Amino acid sequence: MKRMMKFLPLAFVLVAGACAYPVSNVDQGGQVSGVYFPDSPKDLVVSVDGGEQIAVIGFDGNKSILKLKPGRHRIVLRRASGEIVYNQEIYIGDGARVAVRADTK
Repeated sequence: MKRMMKFLPLAFVLVAGACAYPVSNVDQGGQVSGVYFPDSPKDLVVSVDGGEQIAVIGFDGNKSILKLKPGRHRIVLRRASGEIVYNQEIYIGDGARVAVRADTK
């Protein structure tokens, strides 16, 4: 009986230690990162990292932003005619909202 009492604390520590840490991560969201296009002409479309072209008119920064993962992104703005008015690589931090303004004069 005395021998069993000596091992009881050790058994408790081993069992408790095995349950202490999770083996996976849970992403709970957080702040959204992205870009927006204040005061942009209605005919502009954006391409991010060479992807599909999306109209910028809905992404004014007040109602919505174009959500992007944090990191470096190539942002290209074109008119409906195909003329490129903005072509820059930008860095977006975690939770950052970056305003992109094209020279449309």
